[in-house]
Amino acid sequence: MRAGSSGSPDDAELGRCSQPRRPRGLPLLTGGRTASCRVFRSAAREWMTERGWADARAAGLTTVVDLRNDMERGRLPVHPPPTSSMQS
Repeated sequence: MRAGSSGSPDDAELGRCSQPRRPRGLPLLTGGRTASCRVFRSAAREWMTERGWADARAAGLTTVVDLRNDMERGRLPVHPPPTSSMQS
């Protein structure tokens, strides 16, 4: 996996995906906290390249949950066509 500008895999660049983050240490409803590299968050998945998806899979990403509302999911001229081989 390519590392981000800090050189840390936690700041990995996932294709052209905007603002990839791996929140860690967030409190869980059942107690405890999220582990590093278990949750990823980012902007529109349309910006992911095939290389980005490959990097995400290599990092352990198995499920994509799109939390955008209908308006946010609407196609905008600036959005490229989806290249996802993972389903949301």
